[in-house]
Amino acid sequence: MPHTSPPPTRPGRPVVMPPGERRRRIMQAAEDLFGARGYAAVSMDDIAQRCEMSKKTLYEVFASKEDLLKALIADVEAYPLSESPDDESDPAEALRSTLRMLARFVLSSRHINVSRLVISESANAPEVARHYYEQGMMRGKGLLTARLAALKRRGLIAVDDVEAAADMLFGASIGFFLLTSLARRTRPNMKLVEARIALAVDRFV
Repeated sequence: MPHTSPPPTRPGRPVVMPPGERRRRIMQAAEDLFGARGYAAVSMDDIAQRCEMSKKTLYEVFASKEDLLKALIADVEAYPLSESPDDESDPAEALRSTLRMLARFVLSSRHINVSRLVISESANAPEVARHYYEQGMMRGKGLLTARLAALKRRGLIAVDDVEAAADMLFGASIGFFLLTSLARRTRPNMKLVEARIALAVDRFV
């Protein structure tokens, strides 16, 4: 009986990346490249190469580099900010809890990276900067203002202007760390941040 060779094996199909994972990988590559080189110096070709995917695939997810920047901004804006504990009998702890949550948000790597991008592009895209300020930065301040207003209504703190008080508390507890994080490439020590929050709240209350 003549010997017959087995039919050649066909290579398996490449693993298809889930859409969510593909989008996450593109956004991470864009964040890394924008942060390292600046928004203007990075092309969609650069991002596709970093992701090891074709430019056609990249454009199927994001139509333009500006859309990618807007997606990074939207991702920051979607950061889960929740209310402080319902028990507000201790105003100092309620404020410390709210400020710790805000610190985790504004000092996160993505928030810092995106903030740098928005600042650098504010002259070329003022509408992007305005949107980021209104929907991102003001969202956190609004939460702190609401917390102060709730404590004031219950007679637990005495302040005339809750918005001014929110600005003061944020600046005294988190503002320094935010400015230094924007200027440097290192993330602050969160234990130091929490100690500053406790000191600022104690002085305020």
